[in-house]
Amino acid sequence: MLASEESPKMLYIRIEERLAPLLRTALAEHLPEIGGDDWWKSCVIPALTSVQSDHLRPEHTFEQFDYPALVSILYRNWRSLRSVIGAGDELTNYLFTVKTFRNDAAHQPDLVLSPERRAHIIQAAELAEALLRGETVSARTTSPQSAIGRFKAPIIAASVFLLLAAGTLAVFRMGEESAGEAAQALQRMPSAAEARRDFLKGLPEALKEEEIQVCLRYRRADESWSKFYTTRGYLKSGRELNQLLGSDRFAPDRQHLIIHWRKTDDRTVIPLGVGEARPPEQPADYRDISMRRWQIQSGWDGCRFVR
Repeated sequence: MLASEESPKMLYIRIEERLAPLLRTALAEHLPEIGGDDWWKSCVIPALTSVQSDHLRPEHTFEQFDYPALVSILYRNWRSLRSVIGAGDELTNYLFTVKTFRNDAAHQPDLVLSPERRAHIIQAAELAEALLRGETVSARTTSPQSAIGRFKAPIIAASVFLLLAAGTLAVFRMGEESAGEAAQALQRMPSAAEARRDFLKGLPEALKEEEIQVCLRYRRADESWSKFYTTRGYLKSGRELNQLLGSDRFAPDRQHLIIHWRKTDDRTVIPLGVGEARPPEQPADYRDISMRRWQIQSGWDGCRFVR
């Protein structure tokens, strides 16, 4: 656990200082090979927001981009970059974990990080850095000590480290369990799907009092989209979900769409955008709490004709 006096903003600055240069190096090395002569136009510009495009400098250099823009460029080209970087989709998951933290730190001046979220962010940053450096890592065999790793502050304050892995909290006491014992404990943990189901079983059926109709589809592992499905979901704020589940995993100021899949008894939880009370009437992009991509719209009207 990092020193309690370190603010979320300072934590993000230190993480960005390590990850942003590695992203710039990877993009500069591989995008010209992937995109050919027009790589900047085909690989970089389409990934930028309108604001970023307005401030774009003429030179083709990644030094002009901050961490969020670099992640967007990498993700836009991930299908081609995945093989040359030599990492799986877990890399983008780790990068988006840091990006979400950055957005929270930037827009919530009074943000307070719980010990478990702080540890989760540090672990994601640590693993992302290792993958960008070409190292072989596994979230299931990373010790709590290395999850603090290169980002530790001068003072280590507490003896309990909460590690969020595969959607479930595992508790280790620093100094009482060796890295090998911690790794063995992680390997005994359930699969990601099992952990997600177990974690969300605490959601009572009574929540469906706020049920709505939604049209949605998901992004497959091969980057193609599924067909659109008509289903029902219900909405709860992150604050209410945290109280129900005894968790600190959900953004308290955001609404969350919850889909209960009857066939598998699994639940998908999708945070909506800041200020959104429900999904929009036209398909919009979201990520669920496992970082899977979705396109969602409210209502069923014309759902099967959505493209």
